[in-house]
Amino acid sequence: MSPRPDMEILARQFAFDDSFLKVLVEDFSLPHWGKSAGGGTNSAHWILGHLAVSRRFLARLIGAELDKEDWEANFDMGADFGVPEGSPAPPELFTHFINAGKVLAAALQDLSEEDCERELKRPFPDGSRTVAGAARFLQNHELYHFGQLGLIRSLCGLPPFA
Repeated sequence: MSPRPDMEILARQFAFDDSFLKVLVEDFSLPHWGKSAGGGTNSAHWILGHLAVSRRFLARLIGAELDKEDWEANFDMGADFGVPEGSPAPPELFTHFINAGKVLAAALQDLSEEDCERELKRPFPDGSRTVAGAARFLQNHELYHFGQLGLIRSLCGLPPFA
């Protein structure tokens, strides 16, 4: 079975996001992780946790064997924007993000046409109703949150990354 070209491209995009996120946050210090863009929005710490959870969710949706861990509920869709005590620290969340990306890339590479077109129980916010649509949505979702982190970076007075 050869992988679908669009899923191979998506796997490469997720892999690129690993290095992009590293550049975005590599010089964040502890106070930066607690910063948000204001107006009751998520902190950088919460965003990083949410990104790791989103990747883990997609890997499981595709069919990867990845146990759901208790900490994931702290950063899931609809979770409170606060970071509960005992939640993983940003370096650990970054590791979860990278590791989930490896699992996700392998899972995307193994998707058959039938797997890609499998109907979801409910549509994603963009109307996607298939596994392939969910994967495309969540890759764009990742970039949306990178934009938030870039804004937080700027509000913290850190130099631009590009």
